Amino acid sequence: DEVMKRVGWIDAARYIAIFHVVFIHTLDTFSPRVLDYWVTPPTSYIPFLLNAKAAVLFFCVLLGFFAAKPRRFSARGFAEYTVKRYVQFSLFLLVSGVVYVLGAYCVTWLFHTPDEYAHRVISDGFRYNLIYILRDAFLFEANYNVTMWSMQQFFIASIICYLLGCVIYRVKPVTALLITAAAVALFLLPRSEYLSWIAFCVMGVFVRLYAENAEHFRFLDKRGARIALTLLAWFLFKFPMPECTFVFFLMAAASILLLVVCFRSPSAQKVLGQAPLPALGKLSFGVYVVHTPINSLLQSSLQPIAAGMLPAFIVTPLCFVFTICAATGCAWLLDRLHRRTAGLLFREKLAV
Repeated sequence: DEVMKRVGWIDAARYIAIFHVVFIHTLDTFSPRVLDYWVTPPTSYIPFLLNAKAAVLFFCVLLGFFAAKPRRFSARGFAEYTVKRYVQFSLFLLVSGVVYVLGAYCVTWLFHTPDEYAHRVISDGFRYNLIYILRDAFLFEANYNVTMWSMQQFFIASIICYLLGCVIYRVKPVTALLITAAAVALFLLPRSEYLSWIAFCVMGVFVRLYAENAEHFRFLDKRGARIALTLLAWFLFKFPMPECTFVFFLMAAASILLLVVCFRSPSAQKVLGQAPLPALGKLSFGVYVVHTPINSLLQSSLQPIAAGMLPAFIVTPLCFVFTICAATGCAWLLDRLHRRTAGLLFREKLAV
């Protein structure tokens, strides 16, 4: 895939987006007042930097980009892709659920200071713990790990983007553009929050269309044009409050613009291509899946201990460093497990 060879740096962009999500969730867990402070004047001009949804939308667009790889359609290929994607999501969510439940019991037993989520796990009992773990893993629900609220939409969107990739392979670029725009509109028009997140993932197909037809956009070779698009992306990112579908749509559009700029900016690709960011980017999905259980365990264990000895402005950074390091380590283990499982079942693994 020539496009993928040209954008190895995109893995680094994925990790930066997930790094942002983990940072905001840690801040919201341990120092929520900071968020309230920065989104008011005179610092309200940078509120998107304190909104995890902006990074999630960037991740959505990248998911659509990866899933929409141009290919010839076949019923067998489509069935194999669907099963592979389902197994991939289920494996990661199953491990995440087990870690979440076991961690809740261990923290409660050791420290006797469960947070609200750990308290719910204990209250449910082993029978419902198992039921909810399985439902989260195989139905893509979010009974325990609240960060997984978007997994159903991600799965559905990846299948739709796969089909759009087959369309790109067969039709002219303008026709593919119109079909993709119609698909996005189809999911946005019902004004359903659930369907809108599928639409935001499908918007990543626009980036794939650009990458496949980049020779038609020579004007972006000019630095002034790239700067103008970057400023436009900043403007679209500038209004994340209050959260609503329209604002999220603007953020997804801004993500597309930033990716288009990076495609034509050698300096951006050089910066993003610096080790170890590309390697860490391959672990992004695993970090996203496991960071919430780790944050919850820290809230139940480390925070009560450290709070009595250290001020909040020290405790929060320490918790963040521990969370991102532990989540990255767990994601590496998940990646090893996924590789082995995919090797046994399919002889390959999917990019997320």
